[in-house]
Amino acid sequence: MSRAQALAAIIVFAFSAVVAQASPAQRILTHTYGSGSQAIVITLMYVLRDGSVHIATSSPSAHAHRSVSPAEFEQMWNALLASGATRLQSSGPIDDAHNYYFSLAEVPSGIGHKFIVPKVLRVPTKNASPAVTAVARQIRGLL
Repeated sequence: MSRAQALAAIIVFAFSAVVAQASPAQRILTHTYGSGSQAIVITLMYVLRDGSVHIATSSPSAHAHRSVSPAEFEQMWNALLASGATRLQSSGPIDDAHNYYFSLAEVPSGIGHKFIVPKVLRVPTKNASPAVTAVARQIRGLL
């Protein structure tokens, strides 16, 4: 499976999850990058009601070595929103050697089975602010 196909599949899977009617609101931050010939996807899910941050990865052999606090999640979320990153408009080839890829989604409580469309961001590494670079390193450092 190519990196572009892997990214598309992971985004669809991550954001089409069934959300129960009484579930708490969530924010979902995903970072995708390449490692060798493999695409690695790390998803952070911040459940706002109970304040926990859950970490999931696409790599069956990689597991999170540390947790993320709600304050760290908020810092990452806000840094990406303030970065001026462009929304990814097409599902063309993934160039992770020259770009950082993130997706952000807010999942309000009580939405039932609706599909959530994330804001997918592409940040060229040569133009990335120190804050965006730090977020990418922080997320990659979880594994």
